[in-house]
Amino acid sequence: MSEIVAVFDTNSLPLAGPLNTNFWRSIFQLCKTTGIEPVLPEIVLHESMNLRMTRAAEATENLYSAINQLSKFTDAPSVYLPSVEDMGRDWEYELRSTFTVVPISGDDALEALKREALRQPPARGGVGARDSAIWLTASRLASQGKVVNLISKNTKDFASDAQGGLHPKLQDDLLGAEGSVKYFTSIRGFMDSIATKVPAPALKSHAAQDVFSDVLREVALEYLQSDDLDVAPEKVAISQARLSAVSSSTAYLVSDTILALVTGEATLVSEDGNDLLTLNFDAWVNFEPNGGPPTSAEIIESTLK
Repeated sequence: MSEIVAVFDTNSLPLAGPLNTNFWRSIFQLCKTTGIEPVLPEIVLHESMNLRMTRAAEATENLYSAINQLSKFTDAPSVYLPSVEDMGRDWEYELRSTFTVVPISGDDALEALKREALRQPPARGGVGARDSAIWLTASRLASQGKVVNLISKNTKDFASDAQGGLHPKLQDDLLGAEGSVKYFTSIRGFMDSIATKVPAPALKSHAAQDVFSDVLREVALEYLQSDDLDVAPEKVAISQARLSAVSSSTAYLVSDTILALVTGEATLVSEDGNDLLTLNFDAWVNFEPNGGPPTSAEIIESTLK
């Protein structure tokens, strides 16, 4: 194992989609360039698999329900889908192929349960064995002399405050360790620490519209599955994005491309020119170097307006 590692919590991993997107490839390229090994605690592997399988089961049920309703009006096509278990195994294979999975030791498992019972950070309120297991994996690596970058959105349990900074009680666990633990509340914060920041490229609306339309349609269709919206999915599927208030303040040079964090507002517009729905979004966008146009985008956060 490398002397420098990045330990990812479950909340830093995607809930859907593969790891071969431009965004994740950029992260892994940055790690490779800087000699950092991506690591998953074993409990994160299993929790991520379970979350994926739960979402896959819901999506499968929705699809079969829609086909059943359609069959009342026409001859609905038969659809083959892999089982939820197969989807879970595929995701496990992808994670194991990408990250080094660190098993939890028996001593750490017992200590995690003890911390939960004693309300000892990162556990609190009688819960937190899984957070404790993640932390104990990170601190054990530090005790072996590794420089550990711990990436988790869970500021309530790992951080000293909402702005980040490792909890003082967790810092005490590291006394005497040959290595260290740096805590990051987001992947962006981690990337800031290891990548070369460059000026954010200018976003030309017409070029950005083409790149964003596909990914925003996918996000909108997910909202239609979970929210009671009076919008026809077939109209969303062929809609185009109209962007406004788009800006980029953070960008990194990754290999021969520029990766930028872009925020903005997008309205999906139907073929007949009607507004369907509006989203606020944050996205990682790949640009061609030397002021070239955007080539792809990945939405990381979105809200219906």
